[in-house]
Amino acid sequence: MRVPGTFAVALTLLAAAPAFADEVLDMSTIACHQFTAYNTDNKALVVTYLEAYYLGDNDPPVLNFTKMKGDTAKLLEFCQGNPDVGLITAADKVMGKSKSK
Repeated sequence: MRVPGTFAVALTLLAAAPAFADEVLDMSTIACHQFTAYNTDNKALVVTYLEAYYLGDNDPPVLNFTKMKGDTAKLLEFCQGNPDVGLITAADKVMGKSKSK
């Protein structure tokens, strides 16, 4: 069960909700070009979500800011070269689809 990680991400997103100004983000519909256009705060929120999404079921609910910075850079690099690719597809390639269910 992934409640602690999911709960932490939900709290983070709720606390930063004004950054997206009433937008609802369907992560499955965001394209790379949209992600690269986000401001720094919104990119950080999206990557925080993705870090939790890719946590394995038995991984500790820890945010590694060094890893997040590296993953953000890799994701931006991939997305700049592939602007029409979906963000989740890009994240699967860059961050690895290693989730345990």
